[in-house]
Amino acid sequence: MEVIIPNSVTNIDQGAFGYCSILSNITLLPTTPPTLGSGVFTSISSSAVITVPKGSLNAYQTATNWSTYADKMVEASN
Repeated sequence: MEVIIPNSVTNIDQGAFGYCSILSNITLLPTTPPTLGSGVFTSISSSAVITVPKGSLNAYQTATNWSTYADKMVEASN
């Protein structure tokens, strides 16, 4: 299962995708990390990949609550 977060999203509330164990691909389009509630991706697939816009990887990996998922993040190729 894949989720694409559009540019218009500025906030993802606590637990929004929690326990979605079939969630394997999350693609974020905002170059600035949206505010992320705690536990948003709790218990997603251990092989899940979070793709962030090119040039935004460091911002996401160091942002509050996003840093928890830093090891799952990759940068988009374009």
